[in-house]
Amino acid sequence: MIAGTVDDVVEVVEVEVVEVEVVVGGSELVVVVVGAVGVVVVVAVVVAVVVVVVVVGATMVTVWSASARSAWRAITTSPT
Repeated sequence: MIAGTVDDVVEVVEVEVVEVEVVVGGSELVVVVVGAVGVVVVVAVVVAVVVVVVVVGATMVTVWSASARSAWRAITTSPT
């Protein structure tokens, strides 16, 4: 659903706000602007969640890989 950058979303939102301003006028424009800010906030939250998932995933891979190396050393090293 979300494609492109945050700038693309902001451009779309700006166009939508201009259209609504022409059609309905002032009082309802505030609601649309708040909705537009909500869209930008949602995009920001999605980006933040993706970043967190990537960081956590990378950390898990690093930890797993360190554990695997340690286990491999324990298996292959003779207890002399």
